[in-house]
Amino acid sequence: MSGEPWEAAFARGALLWGEAPSPMAVRAADDFAAAGLREVLILGVGYGRNALPFLERGLEVQGVELSATAISLARERLGLRFPIHHGAAEDLPPEGAPVHAVFGHALLHLLDADARARTVAAARARLRPGGRLRFTLISTEAAFFGQGARLGDDRYERAPGVALQFFHEARIRDELGPWGALRVRRAEEPAGAGPPMPFFDVEIVPGG
Repeated sequence: MSGEPWEAAFARGALLWGEAPSPMAVRAADDFAAAGLREVLILGVGYGRNALPFLERGLEVQGVELSATAISLARERLGLRFPIHHGAAEDLPPEGAPVHAVFGHALLHLLDADARARTVAAARARLRPGGRLRFTLISTEAAFFGQGARLGDDRYERAPGVALQFFHEARIRDELGPWGALRVRRAEEPAGAGPPMPFFDVEIVPGG
C-alpha cells in the first residue's frame, strides 16, 4: 500500500497497483466463466485493472467506483468503456441492471461494520436468482496487522484516512455467513519486493 493518499496519486496519473490484475480477480473470472455466469458487477473497480480478466473471458462487466479520477484513468489509460457507476458501493441503486455475480477486491476491509453491511446488502439486491457474491479480505496474518492506531476489534488506521478491518475465519463466518452459504479460501496478493500479503477469498451463494 502506498503511503501517498490514493486520490492524490490518481490525480497525477499514477496506476498505484500497476496494470496487471490481482491473482484473485483472475481466479474469480475463471470460476465465474466456468460456472456459466455471464454478467459481473465489480465493486470498487478503481482504474479497471481487475476488470481485465472478466473482459478477456467474455463476461459483461459493470463497475462501481467512488473516485471520479480513477474512472478517468480507466477510460484514458486502460481504454475501458464498460459502464461505471460513480458513487459508493454501499449506495448502489438497486434498480440497475441485474447481474449473475458481484466481485469486490480489497474493498470491504476498508469500510466500517455498518458500511460493510450496507455494501453487501446493495450487492445482494443486484443479483439474479442463483447469483454469487465474491469478496477478498485482508487477513489478521498480515505482517502489518496491529500497526497504527487501534480503532476497534482488529481494526487499525494503517495510514492517515485509511482504516483496515483485518479478518480471521470466525469473523468472516459471523459477519458474512448470514448472507448465504460460504466458501472461504486463503489467497495471497503480491506486494512488490516484500512478502505477499495474506488474504481470504470468500464466495457467498445467497439462499432464497
